[in-house]
Amino acid sequence: MKKINKRTCRPFADPHLKMDPNNGLLISDKYSYIVRTAVKIIAGQKLLLIYIYSREQAASGQQASNRQQASRGLVEPSQSTQGQSTLGRSVQSQLDRRQPAPLFTIFQSKTEHCTLARKADGSSVWFSSRFKNLNSDYFFEDKCTFYTVKDQERMEAYCSRLNSYKLAASGLSSNGLSSNGLSSNGLSPNGFRSLIRLQDRIGERRREENQKAKDRNTIQRMSTLPSLPRGLNNWIRRNIMTAFLFYDYQKKKGAQKAYCTSCQKEVEITGAKYKAETVCPNCKRKVIFKSRGKRGPTWDCKTCQVIQKTGPNELVIRIIKAIYFYSDKDEPKINIYENARFFVSTGENDKYLSKPYYYSYTKGILTKWQSGYRPSINAWQRFYEPDICGYLYPEKLNEALHDTKWQYCQLREFALNLSEPFTVADYLETYLHHPLLEYLVKLRLYRLATYLIFHYYSFDRVLNLEGRNIREVLGIEKKDLPYIQSLDPDGAGLIFIKAVTNSIGTPNKELIAWCFSHNFHDADIIKYLLAFVTPHKLIHYADIQFSAYAAKKAWTPRMENLLLLYRDYVRMCNQLDYDLNNDFVLFPRYLEKSHDQLSTRIRKGGTEIYDQRIKSLYPILKKQYQFEHKGFLIIPPQTAQEITHEGHTLRHCVGSYLDSVAASDCVILFIRNVKRPRKPLCTVEIRNNKVKQARCRNNQEPSAEIKDFISHWEKKVLSIPEKKWNAA
Repeated sequence: MKKINKRTCRPFADPHLKMDPNNGLLISDKYSYIVRTAVKIIAGQKLLLIYIYSREQAASGQQASNRQQASRGLVEPSQSTQGQSTLGRSVQSQLDRRQPAPLFTIFQSKTEHCTLARKADGSSVWFSSRFKNLNSDYFFEDKCTFYTVKDQERMEAYCSRLNSYKLAASGLSSNGLSSNGLSSNGLSPNGFRSLIRLQDRIGERRREENQKAKDRNTIQRMSTLPSLPRGLNNWIRRNIMTAFLFYDYQKKKGAQKAYCTSCQKEVEITGAKYKAETVCPNCKRKVIFKSRGKRGPTWDCKTCQVIQKTGPNELVIRIIKAIYFYSDKDEPKINIYENARFFVSTGENDKYLSKPYYYSYTKGILTKWQSGYRPSINAWQRFYEPDICGYLYPEKLNEALHDTKWQYCQLREFALNLSEPFTVADYLETYLHHPLLEYLVKLRLYRLATYLIFHYYSFDRVLNLEGRNIREVLGIEKKDLPYIQSLDPDGAGLIFIKAVTNSIGTPNKELIAWCFSHNFHDADIIKYLLAFVTPHKLIHYADIQFSAYAAKKAWTPRMENLLLLYRDYVRMCNQLDYDLNNDFVLFPRYLEKSHDQLSTRIRKGGTEIYDQRIKSLYPILKKQYQFEHKGFLIIPPQTAQEITHEGHTLRHCVGSYLDSVAASDCVILFIRNVKRPRKPLCTVEIRNNKVKQARCRNNQEPSAEIKDFISHWEKKVLSIPEKKWNAA
């Protein structure tokens, strides 16, 4: 395939063609561009040259040239070129140079094309756009027309062998078109189709050649790939797919037969309850009861990751998808396939290198494996096909990692003990940057290891990477390590343990374990309450109150909600100078009722003493925190009365926070609907430049829309380093 030589083509870009000023095409505004053509042999190659002029420039240039010739009387219209004098030829040369230059000149061969475009400053640039994409105008070809029939004939003759369009010189028909479809001026309205088809075929051929070249490289890259492990399918069934016990419903709850999908054995069970969890008597695996008459079609989709060695210091992570479909039979229809591969290695200074591939269902000629990540509709939402987070196949893993940078990374131990999906590629990359990951896995602190992997930019708030022992790295005593291992905390859990321990001097194992059982990690609330109550009494009282508290709520409550309520009650008691040494005051029988009573009492007590401070803080807080997004607005209060009104309207205790707001211990902000900025919607408490709580009516949690707004506001506003407004 001979390429077009752009250097030899450039002198032919402007032929200095003349146009008849009386031609109606230069006057009509139906078309924006005039097209001229020529066929020339350039550098031994026969090319079609397509000159595209701006109609307005062509018309203005021809009129100016004719006016100059007529006014000066330099050349008679009937005078031939041979009869011109030397002076006449010189002037004519100058006038020729006044002819408008083409906006675009296309050099078209049978196998490729290129275009020379002229800029407004007179310079030119080469590019490879097709004729129909020369500029941003939609349907560019409909705005172009040929200057003469000969121009169209040249294009048709050159571009169309299979679709040649022969022009005939017959007369016009009654509808204004000739028998061959030409308009009254002899030009076809679709005269550019042959060129567009030719360029489309060239573009398709280029894409096919480029795709084949990519496919050859991919095939070469995959040549070192070993086959998948033989026992993979059986391991998937027994270890990661959801296990069911299928049984026939019967009214009598005696012993009956059931089929386990994990061990594929029929077992005897008792006390079957639909969707209840139990343990298979045969394989001892956790299973879910499913009644055959009630279960309906059931899908189970899981992702598995297999690591294999492909070369010196190079691994491949193979993403395996497993889909089990249960219809009316106990045995599922199984579909297990590979849909992604990641070739990982290390470069200079142990830099992590990764080359991803995915199996495409649409692209590819020689192979369906394509380079890159699988396209996803939304990068922030999980979809099954693009998801690479999965369970790790542990068999022969140490053998695959042998003699690589990851030989001692403890990946197998981490996967077996975590027992949940994770991204292997992230683990391998983190290990290269932070060998501390190996240390955490050996300490059996698997969730802290996960925190190190997936909280890459904030882990230094939890772990000291420069530490040389347990106390320096984790901030705990060595004697407390077994207890910490039993809890297996994540980053937030470790921060909570250290904060509570520092508050009371020694780690209270009963209190910490109780908080972990309720997934509660707010150390500020616990530290405040421990100033008035012992850990044992706090646990006992909270458990009693929680059962009554949960029974009254339509939504699913959490222990965090109750402890927030109790903290606010104690704070109000302290504000009103109640005797908190009296158990009758400290442990009210009906906590929520007593909380509401105190809140009402504080609201009625007046707020004038706080107004001056709150008013002085308003302009500072407005500049720092006010924000609007997607119909919601967050603003600070202007007066103490607004805070009490907020609590009264939403029926929560924000009115008791006046003392803290005035003392700058916290910041209270209001979330409003932009259309109704005076109507209370949600109240937010800020401490240490972090959201401590957000409550709507009746102390309920915000809706999903408000939570999304708060999250967006935190990223845009709270992520900015905190301003020292306290001194105001």
